Amino acid sequence: MRTVATTGRVVAQKDPDFLARTARAARAAGAPLAFRWLGDGDPALVRRLTDAGVEVTGWLGADEVVRELAACDVYLHSAVYEGFPIAVLDAARVGLPVVVRAIPAFEGSGLTAVATPQEAAAAVRSAAEDELFRRRARVAGDHLVGEMDEAALHDGVLRAYRTAAGALVA
Repeated sequence: MRTVATTGRVVAQKDPDFLARTARAARAAGAPLAFRWLGDGDPALVRRLTDAGVEVTGWLGADEVVRELAACDVYLHSAVYEGFPIAVLDAARVGLPVVVRAIPAFEGSGLTAVATPQEAAAAVRSAAEDELFRRRARVAGDHLVGEMDEAALHDGVLRAYRTAAGALVA
């Protein structure tokens, strides 16, 4: 059985109900997938996840999270709103195909974005079972990690300052 993971605090912003509905939709479609939430949080929301068959690990150290992610097969980011999350980069760094919720933070990222739990269930199943889908998702993740590494961000900030300084001088 393949494992779909997400990480972080179990809070409304991360929309654990989206993940719970995704797990139910995947099961209803016969997908042989297990779902894990690496983290902890609001007890009522944790209960909704576990009632949907999602394993909630409780809080883990940073190294443990990386080890647990590396042992999974797909990463699904379910947040309903967020800035660009480091968790997505962490998942891509360990080679997981990444599926994200279609929110503004991921526009232009090249990652597979979904709007509904049914779309998410189909996408994570494809990411787990279809080798071409997995390869494409990994390439998108690798590209994103390359754009977001420290050197690339440093160079981007320098370019922005040089452009702004040039506009002030002109």
